[in-house]
Amino acid sequence: MATFLLQPSEVQWAIFLGEMERKEDHVRG
Repeated sequence: MATFLLQPSEVQWAIFLGEMERKEDHVRG
């Protein structure tokens, strides 16, 4: 996740939220 740290905070946050949503959807089934 080195590239993750090099990105602007806004992009970093957007990716983080996207990952969280994907995990939530996976958990709900």
